Amino acid sequence: MELGMEMNLLKSRPKAGRSTLAKPLSTERRVAFYLRVSTEEQAENPEGSIKNQEERLKMTLALKNSDQPFGTLGGVYCDAGRSGKDMKRPELQRLLKAIEAREINMVMVSELSRLSRSIKDFSQIWEFMQAHGCGFLSLRENFDTSTAAGEMMLYSIANFAQFERRQTSERVSAGFLSRAQRGLWNGGTLPMGYESDPEHRGSLRIVEDEAVVIRAAFGALLLQGSVSPAAKWLNENGYRLHGPLRGGGFRPRRMEFSFDSLHRLLSNVVYAGRRVIRHKSGKVEIVPAVWPALIDPGVFDRAQAFLEAGRIQKTGRESRYPYLLSTRIICGECSAPLIGNSAHGRSGKVPYYAHGSQIRREHALKQKGPRCTPFRVPGLAIEGRVWREIVALIEQPERREPLFHAILALSQSKPGQQECERGDLDLIATAEKLSNLVRRVAELPSGVSAEPFYEEMKRLGASQAELKERLKGVRVRAENQRVVSLAEYERLLGKLKDQLVDVSPESKRRMIHTLVHKVVVLSGGFELLCFVGADHIKKGGALASPSFSFTKKISVLGSDKDLNGG
Repeated sequence: MELGMEMNLLKSRPKAGRSTLAKPLSTERRVAFYLRVSTEEQAENPEGSIKNQEERLKMTLALKNSDQPFGTLGGVYCDAGRSGKDMKRPELQRLLKAIEAREINMVMVSELSRLSRSIKDFSQIWEFMQAHGCGFLSLRENFDTSTAAGEMMLYSIANFAQFERRQTSERVSAGFLSRAQRGLWNGGTLPMGYESDPEHRGSLRIVEDEAVVIRAAFGALLLQGSVSPAAKWLNENGYRLHGPLRGGGFRPRRMEFSFDSLHRLLSNVVYAGRRVIRHKSGKVEIVPAVWPALIDPGVFDRAQAFLEAGRIQKTGRESRYPYLLSTRIICGECSAPLIGNSAHGRSGKVPYYAHGSQIRREHALKQKGPRCTPFRVPGLAIEGRVWREIVALIEQPERREPLFHAILALSQSKPGQQECERGDLDLIATAEKLSNLVRRVAELPSGVSAEPFYEEMKRLGASQAELKERLKGVRVRAENQRVVSLAEYERLLGKLKDQLVDVSPESKRRMIHTLVHKVVVLSGGFELLCFVGADHIKKGGALASPSFSFTKKISVLGSDKDLNGG
């Protein structure tokens, strides 16, 4: 069951004072045993913890029935190898459904931590049980939940269970960090060319058959000078990413080299006999590893210099074409981003936008797959047309009229306003109920128990906190989606108009990114999506919604041959 469905199930409990039950309450107890262990090793032991929990629960149920009728066993729910840190457990979800359907009205566990190790999750589960007339019994803690003191102890123990889980997590993290700082392997998918060393725990040993491919990959990079030609050379000479999958995770087997797969392989410091430690603060530390280096550290460092030089060549040159639509232009057919690239023509380099990932894949594999239409678009042509549309929008008020009409229509919708108003009314009603209860408790005679009032106050307090949290999220979403006012949009365009004199490529890029959400390239034109979200207009750079689109033909780009990069 998905997390969203879990939360909906727990929030579906009926409100106090209303009869929303599909089945009438029964005095007969239908008991469910809930069993859980955290690890697969515990789960696989037939005489281990799972068996012990079930036997203890059966004995307790039989003992209670021998004194007086207590209940009949309605089902055993066992989550083997599942952590108690959250509610993503199939058998727990099946148990909650049975409680909701009134098939179970008593849950027994050997100890509280088996049900949950999170105080937040336990609170929701317990309130859900109460709302559906279900009791709870833990053998170790022996709670009496019919009294306020018993319920207080229940929450206290749940809090300690959560504390224990977090302490355990911290100890495990500290152990992993200590092992990593000593250069030991902490588990996970093993890189090609290595396998676990059974004689030295935490160390790796080289698999010579695969090491030949790894050494050839580094040699190809140093020979060819960059990643794409190196991948092509490796594929043409019969080298492949293969070998058995070792450790956790997933890695495709027996595949040809691509730009991405080769780049990941060449960047892996494991091959130089080094260990990377990534701290929670973001700091990255590299220490000597205990396993032997598959690649000479000097050769590895030379390879990293080649990779860095390629990165700088793409992003660091001042003479590089600016690509004004970078991160904004996408393919209308497959929705993939189009990447700035260039080709050599008679007059020099010609910039264009194309499906970069597919080009790299085709170059490495030396074969073409199916292509979108258009596959590439001339950079100067589409940038010029988009820029003319932006200038017209800034300088000519009559060109903004269709956009302003769209803004007005969106402004009238007031996204989220009605939900906020309903939430405010619910909060006021809840506060009034709490206030009335407090006043009634103060007026009670000395001999009358206030316990029912406290129960209702606690329920209303939890409901009030939940309402506030939900309303906070609604307001944040509503603010982010608020449509800009006409005055705000006019002020932005006025500021941009003052900058239209001697506009540099970087200024053009900044203006386009301020006003344009996306440029969607179609077979015979393009669609321009403009920002009208107040949050984006205010910040001038963050992605915002909603957006308004208008389509422009790009026949000025030339013939179909030019459009497709011929």
